[in-house]
Amino acid sequence: MHPQVVETEASREALRKELSNQQRRMADFEDRARAVEKDLKMALEESRASERRLDDNRRNLEIQLENANEEIQVRCQPFSMAC
Repeated sequence: MHPQVVETEASREALRKELSNQQRRMADFEDRARAVEKDLKMALEESRASERRLDDNRRNLEIQLENANEEIQVRCQPFSMAC
């Protein structure tokens, strides 16, 4: 074989190996990125659920406060006190 052909074949084989290595690295990176994305989505959903629970608790506490204030007003009326 001609030396230039042998050199070209060797270069082509080296490039194939490098391409294969880069493709493997890219696949690993994509797998890690998908795993991180999945974790972040789960954390976001947990945060949203927590936010909904806190909003519900706040609304319940506001209702309890209103009821307590109304009860105070009702109890103060017979005494004609300024409450």
